[in-house]
Amino acid sequence: MNNSINSNSNTNNSNIENSSNEALFSSIEEAGIEIKNGNIIIIVDDKQPETEGVLYQAAQKVTKESISFLMLYGKGLIYLPCLQERLKELNIPMASATTNIAMSIDSAYKKGSGSSASDKLLTIKSFINIDSKPDDFRIPGHIFPLRYQEGGVLVRAGHTEAAVDLAKMSELYPAGVITEIIKDDGEVAKLSDIFLLAKKFDLKIVTIEELIKYRKKKEKLIEKISEIILPTKWGDFKALTYCAKIYPNETHIA
Repeated sequence: MNNSINSNSNTNNSNIENSSNEALFSSIEEAGIEIKNGNIIIIVDDKQPETEGVLYQAAQKVTKESISFLMLYGKGLIYLPCLQERLKELNIPMASATTNIAMSIDSAYKKGSGSSASDKLLTIKSFINIDSKPDDFRIPGHIFPLRYQEGGVLVRAGHTEAAVDLAKMSELYPAGVITEIIKDDGEVAKLSDIFLLAKKFDLKIVTIEELIKYRKKKEKLIEKISEIILPTKWGDFKALTYCAKIYPNETHIA
């Protein structure tokens, strides 16, 4: 009898914990509100136990305090997902031809080595300032821009694409700041560790998996580009040509 009671108690506790953890996941709409309000959220791939995550904030909303938080509790490098055209405007080259990582940058007007929260904030704010010029930056530095792939998470289900997509959807400058979540022992945090961090600081979690579903549901992904009447021996048929917006060079006839 006692074993049965203990078993039921453990099951109930497990159910409560699972329910508590599930509540940490945010809908895309809720995440948008958090992002617009300047709050940090967590982005993970999916809800699998081995998934990894990043702390994320829209670049337009970054403050010295939020950079300090990312440095202290993310512990990874500070990355700056952004559009390829911005990298070209500022003459920031890619680190290699096989990755989406650009050469690291610092503001030319940094006060220290570039590693402090104040200097990193200055670099990020300069990067998103439309008046900034290539001469306003030094290479290498302490902020690592990441090249966004056009089409976002519908083309590449990565943290880089999710960061920019979420900023766009929140009507903010199309760039984000992310850092990988590392545990105190130096190992990459998994979902159970991410839950602990989210609970400690009341952070919402959003999955790339859910973001993909949201975009597919909400966005118009194809566009009609032509319509003709096609005479045949069986009669006249209407031929419609469509273009996929995320693959503009591909057309389909229906």
